[in-house]
Amino acid sequence: MLGECKPIQTASGQPACSVALWTGPKPVFDEIHYVTVLDANAAEVGHAAGEFDYTPQLPAASVPRLRSNPPAGSHLIVKPSLAFWWLGMQSEDGEFKDVRVRKAVQLAVDVDAVLEGAFFGAADRASGIIAPSLIGHRPKNLIERPDREQAKKLLTEAGYPNGFKTDIGVRNSAEFINAAQVVASNLAQVGITAEVIPYPGGVQKAMAGDKNGGWKKMHMHIVRFSMEPDPAWATAWFVTSQIGEWNWERFSSKEFDDLQVRAMSEQDRGKRDAMYRRMQDLMEESGSYIFLTHGVNAALCRDAIKPAITPDGSRLDFANFALA
Repeated sequence: MLGECKPIQTASGQPACSVALWTGPKPVFDEIHYVTVLDANAAEVGHAAGEFDYTPQLPAASVPRLRSNPPAGSHLIVKPSLAFWWLGMQSEDGEFKDVRVRKAVQLAVDVDAVLEGAFFGAADRASGIIAPSLIGHRPKNLIERPDREQAKKLLTEAGYPNGFKTDIGVRNSAEFINAAQVVASNLAQVGITAEVIPYPGGVQKAMAGDKNGGWKKMHMHIVRFSMEPDPAWATAWFVTSQIGEWNWERFSSKEFDDLQVRAMSEQDRGKRDAMYRRMQDLMEESGSYIFLTHGVNAALCRDAIKPAITPDGSRLDFANFALA
């Protein structure tokens, strides 16, 4: 037995023996307190007030300001994100049941303007749901820039020469709301009037998965999903069986479903890469998706702390946090 046995008193009153078995190096910190703050802006304010030593998941819109003016005694850490943001359109009801309407929206939205309005240039445009450097990353989108004249032609062909009224459901936070407002402004230029509707956490998901048809009340949405390095983590949510769960666009493609199964067992890296690229092509071709950004993972850290994080900044290794 290692260590020194010290008598202690148990809850029952009986004596017992406490043995210090650890003979390795002592931890840097006696305690680490993990505090959950759901509002990213509130977390940033808390850090500035001295409440936190390491504050991850900051709003991307704060990055430009914090780069030049971080709180006293702190510095900004910015890592590339594997997550993905997109504008989705459900494809089974109302105006958006017509693929021409969905494609008109794709052609009307200026993604660069959306990113500037929501992220102030801190985040780059995405070419799909799979981030750069991962298997399956596409070099570019099928639609690279707006063509509003073509969008108007498609709307006229679909029977909406004067446009129509619709909505964009988003999470109730500044980045989502700002992004949706820019989208709404873009759509107004082709005659579509879109109301931005913020939802509390969980409500948007509940509506999209409502088996009684509640999903019909949210025609468009802006969503962010988190991600792991393997591309299957991105594509798994858009198979047909996920309709009513996480496939809010109600996108259904037999080719996509088959590729999802085959790609997960394919050992050849090049073949897997081609499969996942094709899957994202199918998503964009359906008209139901406009890929926006992967965002960034930004955090504020006290200068006295040396954090231990994964390359994308999404995981914290508390055991290896140290003093700078």
